Amino acid sequence: MTSLKRLIGLCVLIALVISPALIHAQDDAAITVVGSGIAAPLFEALVDAGVSSANVDVQVTGTNAGLEQLCAGSADIALSTRAINDGEDVNCVNNNVAYVELLLGDVAAVVIANPDDAFAQCLSIANLNTIFAPSAAGQITTWQVIDPTAGVPLSVSVPPSSSPVSAIFDGLINGDGLRADATVETDEQAIVSTVAGTSGALGVVNFTTALAAGDAVKMLPLGVSDTGACVEPSAETIGGGQYTASERIYAYANGALLEQPQASALLAFLGTEPAANVAADQGFLPASADDLARNATIVANAETGHQFSVAPFEFTIPPGVVGAISYAGDSAANDLLSTVTSTFQSAFAGVTHTITLNGRVDGARRFCNGEVDAIALTAPLTDEQAGNCAANNVVPVEFELGDQAVVLVANAENDYLACLTTQQIATIWGSTSAELPTTWDQVDASFPATTMTLIAAGEGDEVTDLLLTDAAGVSIPLRDDATMNRDPLYRAASVAVIDGAITYMSWGQYQTLISLGQDNIQLVSVDSGAGCVEPTDATIADGSYALSQSLKLVVSQASLRRPEVQSLVWYMYSDANYATLSSSGFGGIALTDLPAIRESLQTAFDEAGAAAPPPTAEPAADATPTSAG
Repeated sequence: MTSLKRLIGLCVLIALVISPALIHAQDDAAITVVGSGIAAPLFEALVDAGVSSANVDVQVTGTNAGLEQLCAGSADIALSTRAINDGEDVNCVNNNVAYVELLLGDVAAVVIANPDDAFAQCLSIANLNTIFAPSAAGQITTWQVIDPTAGVPLSVSVPPSSSPVSAIFDGLINGDGLRADATVETDEQAIVSTVAGTSGALGVVNFTTALAAGDAVKMLPLGVSDTGACVEPSAETIGGGQYTASERIYAYANGALLEQPQASALLAFLGTEPAANVAADQGFLPASADDLARNATIVANAETGHQFSVAPFEFTIPPGVVGAISYAGDSAANDLLSTVTSTFQSAFAGVTHTITLNGRVDGARRFCNGEVDAIALTAPLTDEQAGNCAANNVVPVEFELGDQAVVLVANAENDYLACLTTQQIATIWGSTSAELPTTWDQVDASFPATTMTLIAAGEGDEVTDLLLTDAAGVSIPLRDDATMNRDPLYRAASVAVIDGAITYMSWGQYQTLISLGQDNIQLVSVDSGAGCVEPTDATIADGSYALSQSLKLVVSQASLRRPEVQSLVWYMYSDANYATLSSSGFGGIALTDLPAIRESLQTAFDEAGAAAPPPTAEPAADATPTSAG
């Protein structure tokens, strides 16, 4: 148990004993409720349900201010659209405030479209800003800005700015508010009717409203970032935090309230089915039966601290942290490391970074010799390299940064390209012989004599390097007679209209491509010797898809004892850095994975601190001159 957790436990006991006298000892005293304006109407409706005669005063202060007042002991309940954070937890401990964490439900904003509009697909954060930002008013009037082939007029309907749905959605959009020419409807059913009957119309409504509309509209998936994967709105993705435009609604109550019968009755109501019905009537996605039961248990047993969210950790980045960190390894990590270290240094200028990515072999040598703090790897250390690390008392500590894959995209009418072997892929794209194949039968005798049209991202592109290295097993040059174009959307559109054409792109780029509805293309499966494997999130993550790699940051345990190295690694997996992680070209880490990752980081930091420092060589005894006589 960490020292902070022990301190929290002690303060919980003390607070439950002494706080009733300090806060609201009288049963009829007003219960002060502060916090989120999104959650306030729901909580007031729960109070009005009449299960308790408690005197409740609800004040909208915003989540941050509400949690600050709760932990200062000046408010009884804080309503929040996020989990209480580490700093706020410390404030609660310092002020002897032991809180109970209760879940009220979830609220999500969903973009709906006409079900017959094939061009209306997944919308990235960039797409949302293009369509809904204030600057779009009078400018973005057709779907061509999203799909060049769709000249259909675009119209937008939204609820009032005072609604929880608008508040959540506005948080995703740059600027103040949404486009001024959007139609504002106080009744979300009117938005559903407009979208259901109008091609090109988009609406923003509550998830529960969209769900009730059934097949009359379609709910559009949203990207987690400008380039991240698309996520369908559902009870599971909303409750799990994967869906971008959603908020989890918490009530944090001072544990002292449980000593007051009327206040305790009010909190106990939050664990009942009638409370879930109130949440549904207010347009919220109610807590599940399991979550309601958890609410009831928390109140009945006075269970304080984090119950639905992940508990805080001891580690925080010191404001004045200083030091220097050096990195080596695979060039695939260059963009990610450069971006992360740049943003980290803008906030913590006392830490400098030296990134020299000259490849795996050079990086492993320098890392295992103790010359650098960290190495970026897309393959494990070899036995020889690991032995060198062990010989030099360098203990590697690995941190996953995600998976990267390159996929092949061919013309959909060319059935013979549905699956290619890695050897065929190397033959197609590599400059491995003087006589390069120009028709498909030269790649495989069973293929037709159709002219090959190769459209490549270009030499030096990360995706090109991954394709050629994984297909051939060694780095080979790209053939120079392919058509070169850096835009994956252009390459795919060209493949779609040319018989015998093929291109490649990253898995993330392909997700964007399909979200835009590109037709007449097919995703090519790859056979590396064990049969055809289609690229999917699962096959990329488990490595069964051949044209993929996992990126790890491997840190020396000795370096991991230093505050500046801990701070950088912690920042890497912070919520604030997630947009960088998700748009780096590597996938597989969800926003909801970060709390558990940070928990494992704390363990790694503790283990590094507890590990004995490596032995140092004893200096040799000075030579004693002897007489020659």
